[in-house]
Amino acid sequence: KDAVAAVAAAADAASSPDEDQAHAPADPGKWPEDATSVMLRNIPNRYTAEELLAEMIAAGFEGSFDFFYLPIDFKTKRNRGYSFINFLSSEWAAKFVKAFHNERLTRYTTQKIVEVSPAVTQGFEANVARYVKKDAQRIKNAWFRPMIFGPNGEEDDESDEADEDEQDEERTSTES
Repeated sequence: KDAVAAVAAAADAASSPDEDQAHAPADPGKWPEDATSVMLRNIPNRYTAEELLAEMIAAGFEGSFDFFYLPIDFKTKRNRGYSFINFLSSEWAAKFVKAFHNERLTRYTTQKIVEVSPAVTQGFEANVARYVKKDAQRIKNAWFRPMIFGPNGEEDDESDEADEDEQDEERTSTES
């Protein structure tokens, strides 16, 4: 039993994000008026981005967010236990808090209860600057990268277009 507890503690420590990435867990009745970006914590590590997105869509949040990132541990190929989501409005973010804060996700049997808190990085542009620009070149698997969604809820290829623009610029500068 001690070995199991040690493994569980190590997994929790590995999945804990930096302390500066989120404020304290939210009180659903007191969501900050201007907060559109959330940090979802205590996500079971087995969840993939596709599975977490499916739970969000099943709960009625399709088309309500424009940015989604579920960081992955490349050694284990599992998520790190937290994600960042930017909603189109603070009202959508507050609805998400009410739907998910202190709840269990349903796909897998788990004792983990997820927490939702306002993310330190707020807004679409700030999240793109912090996560997409940094990780687009380094992460090859599209499901492991931060995702950008258009107004109709479909994934936007903006990050791929940025990669192509940079490659075009490199070709042009080497040809000159």
